[in-house]
Amino acid sequence: MQALCLTCGHVFQMRKSEEELAKPRQCRLCWSYSIIKRKEVEDLADEVARLIRHGQSMPFLDAIERAIAHRAFKRFGFFETIRLLRVVRFMAEEGLSFEEAVKMVFG
Repeated sequence: MQALCLTCGHVFQMRKSEEELAKPRQCRLCWSYSIIKRKEVEDLADEVARLIRHGQSMPFLDAIERAIAHRAFKRFGFFETIRLLRVVRFMAEEGLSFEEAVKMVFG
C-alpha cells in the first residue's frame, strides 16, 4: 500500500502495517509525520466526485468540512490539510489520477 507525505509530496510504499509499527509512520525524505494512505485520499476524492455528480451546491466546501471533521485528518497542520485538499480537488474535479494530482500540487 502506498502513502503520501503531505509535507514534501514523497509517495512511497509502506513496508509495515500500522500494527507492526513501534511509533507513528514518518517520511523517509523529510522525516515528517504528516503521512496519509493513498486509499484515504482516493476515498475522499471519490466522495467529492459523488457530491459533484449529485449536484451539491458546494461540493468542495463539503469535502473540506468532511476532511477537517474526519478523525484521521486531525493530526495534520493547516498547510498539510490545504495540500491534501488540493490533491483531492484535482482528482475529483479534473479527473486526474493520484500520481498526476500529487505532481500538480507538489511539482
